[in-house]
Formats: sequence, C-alpha cells, structure tokens
Amino acid sequence: METLKEILSPLILDESIPLITIHRMDGVVVFSEIKNRKILNLLDFLQKQVEVILNSLEEFEELEIKINKNYRLFVAPLTRTLVLSLLVHEEKSSMYKIRIDVLNVKKKFEEHVRVYLY
Repeated sequence: METLKEILSPLILDESIPLITIHRMDGVVVFSEIKNRKILNLLDFLQKQVEVILNSLEEFEELEIKINKNYRLFVAPLTRTLVLSLLVHEEKSSMYKIRIDVLNVKKKFEEHVRVYLY
C-alpha cells in the first residue's frame, strides 16, 4: 500500500511547490509538507485563507489566488471531505503541469481510499 507521501510525491518533488497541505472541509490541517522555513510565517495566513474559501464555497473544481508577486495559492478538492492546497512559486512553475499532477494525485488517492474501504 502506498503511503500519503508516496501518493503526493509528484507534488513533493516539484521544487516550485514549497508548501503542500491537506485540509478537512472544516479547515483543520491533516497533512502538511513544508519545504522552506521562510513559508512558516505565511502558514497561519494561508490556513485562514483556505478556511474562508471552504466556508464560502459549497462545490468547486479548483481555485487559484495570487498571494503576492511570487506566489499563488492553488486549492482543489481531493475527496468530498478533504481539500488539497498548494503554495506555488509563479516563476518556477507551470500551472498546467501542476494541474496534471494534482489530477494524478487525486486518482491515486481515490484508488487508495477505495482499496482501504472495500
């Protein structure tokens, strides 16, 4: 069985993503991978942004928010109750590649959950 880090490895290995979190729909963080200590001072702000997003939206495919001149917050549902959020460095990233990676991670995650439940 794959671990969560193995499932998320395409995103974890991407150097343009310094922060990966998985939130429950109520905003509680259940997983985080922080690659850069400088991001720690943004962590509380980002968590609050994700909470606001989750509280204001009932259904969404994905959402991007420009945080500052260098970073975007990318939020996408992982399951009905879990949400994946990524902090993406704009200059180092291809949003197309990140969207493809997120889709692949989501498929692997769903397969893993299906095997675990049944």
